[in-house]
Order: sequence, then structure tokens, then C-alpha cells
Amino acid sequence: MKTVAQAKINNKNKVVVAETDQTRIIVECDLNKKKWLSLEEAIVYMGAGSKATLQRWRDNFEIPYAKIGKIIVYRRKDIDDKLEAALMKPDDTSKA
Repeated sequence: MKTVAQAKINNKNKVVVAETDQTRIIVECDLNKKKWLSLEEAIVYMGAGSKATLQRWRDNFEIPYAKIGKIIVYRRKDIDDKLEAALMKPDDTSKA
């Protein structure tokens, strides 16, 4: 198996959840309607970022998350809140 990848195709969110040389499993869903997002879905939802970014946010307690066994999930609202808090405005030089 190759690593998990993500793609945004035709303005629809798609997540490649597993891939071999012969098989690719793709899950397509409207991430705007989901309350909880997996790590891969969160990356696709943000349209940027990486596993390392979300790991750093978790390590620094910058974003809440839930862990069920080995599965980590994020509330979509918390991701939105984190991105809104980081929003740079033209007259805001304090965050630069």
C-alpha cells in the first residue's frame, strides 16, 4: 500500500484512502456536511496543509481533536475557527 493521498477534483472533495499498483479506493463525500473529519479529510477540506501541520496543531493544543483507538478526527467547526483566527487582513501587521 502507498501512503494516503488526497485530491480535489471537479470542485468535489475526494479522498484516496488506499492505493496499490492495481487498486485505488476513493471516497467521495461533501465535507461541508460532515461534522467530524478524518486527518485526510481535514487536509482536503482546508485545501492546504499536511499531516505534519495537523500534528503540530495537536502537539501545541492549537486545535481540539478526538482519538478513538488509532483514529484521530477533527470537528469541521474547529478547523474553520483555527483558519479564521489565522486570517490575515490588509491592515493587520501584528501577525506578520
